[in-house]
Amino acid sequence: VDDLMLGTCTGIIEELESVAKQAGDMHFKQEGILIFQNVADNPSLYRGILGSHAFRRRLRVHLEAMVLKHLNRNAAGIGSTPIPLDVAAVHMVSSLLGLIEWWLEGRMKVPIELMAAIYERLVIRATWQALTPDLPLSLTWETR
Repeated sequence: VDDLMLGTCTGIIEELESVAKQAGDMHFKQEGILIFQNVADNPSLYRGILGSHAFRRRLRVHLEAMVLKHLNRNAAGIGSTPIPLDVAAVHMVSSLLGLIEWWLEGRMKVPIELMAAIYERLVIRATWQALTPDLPLSLTWETR
């Protein structure tokens, strides 16, 4: 059952990433909108995922590997970072799961668009700024 759930979650993530990539400079805001819209459409699924300590841990480890792959690709041209990329991946995934859990517990009262902006600023931009403190806050994916 856990393998099936993990496969389902991976499929959802890959589909969301594919759609978000079409948003160009607004990629991560669109990704946030899609994430929180998906949670709003499937609250029972996400409560189940987050409520199972064992499955949540498996999902977290799986997501950390996916995020680390993205970080390695996007950080290739910036040189060394003051924070190891695997630590940044742990932070990003833990933060996202925490935001989802907080939002669900609050009965999704905060609008999806605001949650997307919070995700982009706190999870994506803040982490990237911490990884590249000597560079201007110009995200590499915004210049491609």
